[in-house]
Amino acid sequence: MRRPSAPRQPHKQPSKPRVKRGEAPQRRPDKRRKHAVGYSGTQSEDRVDKRVARGGTTRVTIGTRRRYFTPKKAIETFGAAETNELAQRRDELKKAKSRAIWNRILLTFGVLALIGAGVWMIFFSSVFVLKADEIEVRGSDSEVPVSEVVERIEPWVGTPLPRASIAQMEAEVEEIVSVRQAHIEREWPNGVTVDIEMRIATMAEKRSNKWVLMDPEGVELSEVTDRPDGIPTIEITVDKTGDRSQAIVMANTVLGELDSALIDQVDAFVSDGYALEMRTVNGALIKWGDETQSDLKSRTVLVLLEQRPSSVYDVSTPTRPVTS
Repeated sequence: MRRPSAPRQPHKQPSKPRVKRGEAPQRRPDKRRKHAVGYSGTQSEDRVDKRVARGGTTRVTIGTRRRYFTPKKAIETFGAAETNELAQRRDELKKAKSRAIWNRILLTFGVLALIGAGVWMIFFSSVFVLKADEIEVRGSDSEVPVSEVVERIEPWVGTPLPRASIAQMEAEVEEIVSVRQAHIEREWPNGVTVDIEMRIATMAEKRSNKWVLMDPEGVELSEVTDRPDGIPTIEITVDKTGDRSQAIVMANTVLGELDSALIDQVDAFVSDGYALEMRTVNGALIKWGDETQSDLKSRTVLVLLEQRPSSVYDVSTPTRPVTS
C-alpha cells in the first residue's frame, strides 16, 4: 500500500534584508565582478594603465571600464608619483633638446671664429708679408743686375703674399728690355723667387756710327760702337715696322737652320721681309729666297762654294741651283 507523499511546500524566495530608514542598502558582492579582467579585489589594487589621451586628459582602465581624468583629478585620485615621473621625463627631454641646440650654435660660432682668425692672419696680418731681403733672383746677367729686378718688385714689399699679384709682378719685371720672360713663385712665409729668361742678341744692325743688337724677335737690346764679334749683321731694305719685324724673323729662322760651316762664311744678311740674301766674307752673294727648305739650300750652297767658285749663287730653288 502506497504511502501517501508529503504535500509540496511552495518555493519561498529568499527574503531581502530589511533596510532601516536612513541607512544605505547593502549590495551583495558580485562574483562575476571579482573575476573581471584586471580586477583584484579593491579599486586601489587595480592595475592602472595611464597614457596621455586627447585634450591633455589621462585615460584610466579599471577592469574593462575606461575613464578619463584631467591631470589634476588624476593626481587627486591616484597620487602624483607616475604623473611627476612623466613630467620629469618631459622636462629632461626639453632640456636635452635645448642643450643640443645651444651646443650646435656654439660650435658654429667657434668654427666661424677660427675661420675668421685664419683669414685675418693670412690676408691682413704681418705674418706673411713680403720682405725685400727675401727676394731671390735667378738667371740674370750683367745686362740686368739683381738690384734692378728687386726694384721692380719693391712696390709689393710689406704686402701679405696671398694678396700680392704674381701676374702683375711678372709683367713689371718683363718691362725690362733684356728680360724675355719672368716666372715668380711665392716662398712662404715672406719671400718670392724670380726666375728670368734673358733675351740673347743674334743679329746686329748698323745705324749711323753704332751697331744695334737685336734678338730673334727684333727687340733692340743695346747699342755698341764697334761691330760685335760672333754676331752676324743684317741689312733691312724696308722702312715699315711690320716689314722690318718680318725681315728680322725670317733672317733668324734661316740662321737657326744653317750648317755651322756656312755660318762661318756668312758676313751679313739682307732682307725685305719676303726674300733673303746673304753676303759671304769673300764678297759672294747667295740668293736664298724665302725661309722654306733651308736645310736643303744650306747643303746645296756648301757644295757649290767648294766646287764652283762664283760671285752669285741662287739656291731659291734648291733642286735647280744657278751660279753666275
